[in-house]
Amino acid sequence: MFKVGIIGTNFGSKIYVPVMKNNKNFLITGISDNGSGSSEQIISYYKLSDCKAYSDFKDLIFSKDNNIICIVTPTYTHHKLIKLCIEAGKKIICEKPMGLSSLKKSYENDFSFFVNYHFRFNYLIMKIKSFFKKKKIGKIKKIKVQWFLKNPDIEKKHWKTNVKLGGSIKFEIFTHIVDYLTYILSKDIYDVQLNQNIKKSNNEIFKCKVLFSGIDACSINIKRNSNFSGSHKILIIGSKSSILLFIGHPFDYKSKYLIYFKNRKKKEIFYDNQKGNLEGDDRLNSFNNFLNKIVEDPTNKAIPNYDSANYVHKILNFF
Repeated sequence: MFKVGIIGTNFGSKIYVPVMKNNKNFLITGISDNGSGSSEQIISYYKLSDCKAYSDFKDLIFSKDNNIICIVTPTYTHHKLIKLCIEAGKKIICEKPMGLSSLKKSYENDFSFFVNYHFRFNYLIMKIKSFFKKKKIGKIKKIKVQWFLKNPDIEKKHWKTNVKLGGSIKFEIFTHIVDYLTYILSKDIYDVQLNQNIKKSNNEIFKCKVLFSGIDACSINIKRNSNFSGSHKILIIGSKSSILLFIGHPFDYKSKYLIYFKNRKKKEIFYDNQKGNLEGDDRLNSFNNFLNKIVEDPTNKAIPNYDSANYVHKILNFF
């Protein structure tokens, strides 16, 4: 069993705590809030009887009550916390991205370090991956990714709006796309051509072309605006068939579907069949799939680890 210490109480309480509480292979033994007092509230709300509240993340990291640490804090804090976890000899699950830059490898076991690029474990994205494994798509002619996000209700100086602190579309969203595309396609990116990158207040526009060998065109269009309700589309056009994935509201399973086309006609439609699990939230279900892969076989190359997370940083250096 994994005995878990969680550093961070915002996203940690929304995703990590409810998923791990419902997964028999994980026991949450500690949560650190860095002095805010929110850990005790989370422990009480989720009735975590075996869990202790920490006000200092160092005490949690070096505690003997856990064997894996989850780093669920702002991006600019990741490197410092990772180094302390390595010093303490703990396994690590770190939120994406791994930090603001690449991290020098300082440990021997790749299978003790995991990065939560959970989108590759989304049910419908895994279905796309299965199409490629079965060679249903053929030669890829075009890929289009469109992701529109609603602006969070946050103050202007929040770290999520500051690229120097690990905020912005570049770190929050584009990194996810790089990870799941390279996973789905089993291809490396050799260049990124940035067409537009505009930020006004909290609103952002990010457009680029991603270049893969053997693929004619791959375009990415990401926008964040307070007027959007949110949507995420992936279109892949191949010589044999095409697929369109649409993800709408995370809690509405009918707004998440995958259409398989052959000869420009709808062949099959797949819905997210995990609607009854973990409140139907695809973020919760994807993270749970991620954890189950770690339990089944931590050496599985499909699990994002140091190397795949560092690869994403290599791509960010293109622009």
